Amino acid sequence: MKKLLKKAIAVIIILSMMLFMTPVFALNEVKKDITVTYREITVSVDGKELIFTNLEGEKLEPFIAFDTVYVSATAGAKALGKSAEFDTKTNQLKIKGTGKPTEVKKNTPGTSVAVKTNITYKNITVYIEGQKKTLTDMEGKAQEPFIAFDTVYVPLTALAKALGKTTSVSMGKAPGTQNPPPSDSSTSSGTSGSVKYYSGYPTVPDFGAFTGATLSDYISNDSSTSYLYSIFSFQPSQIADYAYLLINEGFIYLDSFIDDAGSTVMVYSKGNVSVLTGVMLGHYVIMVKKY
Repeated sequence: MKKLLKKAIAVIIILSMMLFMTPVFALNEVKKDITVTYREITVSVDGKELIFTNLEGEKLEPFIAFDTVYVSATAGAKALGKSAEFDTKTNQLKIKGTGKPTEVKKNTPGTSVAVKTNITYKNITVYIEGQKKTLTDMEGKAQEPFIAFDTVYVPLTALAKALGKTTSVSMGKAPGTQNPPPSDSSTSSGTSGSVKYYSGYPTVPDFGAFTGATLSDYISNDSSTSYLYSIFSFQPSQIADYAYLLINEGFIYLDSFIDDAGSTVMVYSKGNVSVLTGVMLGHYVIMVKKY
């Protein structure tokens, strides 16, 4: 079992630069019922905080779907100093124009709201300044826009990348975030209030200390350490609680990717430290990597 875990973790290390999970492209029109999450998301582009509005100036808040931040194509283009038009007959999304991004003061962090909705994939083609473009993640994998709430939505990072921009995202506090219970984890070192941190990684909250989960093993090398917790030693909801704790501790949620075993790996970053989390072979694995 340990050899299999080591092999799986090695694959994650190799793929750790793959930051985004992408929805499967639809060959024809496909409808899906999904749940999107609003978390008072604040977006910064090239260091400036933005607000997303439609042509009438009404705020269109970004949401999370498929572990990715999505924005209205029209609002996203407007915020980035462009305009967007969707042709329903040809399913073409046309982005063009120049201008200054819409800047706004930082929002006050709020709480999480989950909304069930239906989305539609229609093989939407994207054109930027008249040139056909494929929206891609940082690894060059295509990401397809979809229609929700009668609006075309696109992955924020993919849109910004296509327009030559750099984005960062912060989120409000979500309900269920809690103070960690006492823990006997031998890997903990240092505290800040009621939060404990991993030895050698003073900015990374200790999952065992936070949830009371049992540390089965850990694997360490020169640049990273992976902590393995039995999935039977904590409640599944505590994985989300830990994700919220990372955000509250100043980590930026980047995105996620699917490893070779089909597991979803979540990626967070703060300074020169990245945290990758995922479930594999009966364990919840937290890999901390320094750059």
